[in-house]
Amino acid sequence: MRKLAYLILLLVWSNCLMIAQNCDDYHLKKCATENKEFKLSNQSRSGLFKKGHSSTFSFLAMKGYEYNIQLCCDDNLEDIILTVSHSDDDHIFSLDHGEKFVNLVAKMKTELTVKVDVPKADINIESVPYKDLYGCVGIRIEYARYEE
Repeated sequence: MRKLAYLILLLVWSNCLMIAQNCDDYHLKKCATENKEFKLSNQSRSGLFKKGHSSTFSFLAMKGYEYNIQLCCDDNLEDIILTVSHSDDDHIFSLDHGEKFVNLVAKMKTELTVKVDVPKADINIESVPYKDLYGCVGIRIEYARYEE
């Protein structure tokens, strides 16, 4: 009986690990770029999210650069809210209800905060398959020199 419990635990853990590994570089694989003038920023991020969770990270926007910030996610994660703000909580942009793209120009060097909220769906978590509760989210940040 104990061996069976360990086997089940190992299978569940390995399933979690496989899903998390699939999110590596999600922003490179699933977020398409349309503007070839922009370069990919190493400040882009990807991660595994559970419905009802959020994550925050910051990135440095340099003076004289234009930034494209794109949100992409697995189909089972709906209505994700992406918020971009100054580090002092001044709200700049918010993407929600299916929007996937923000464009901004840095007038000065500034640290921006990006928050990703994955809302909890109106579902019974105990009855939903594991794969429907989790999904990959990618934030692709691209930059180019801004010409006025």
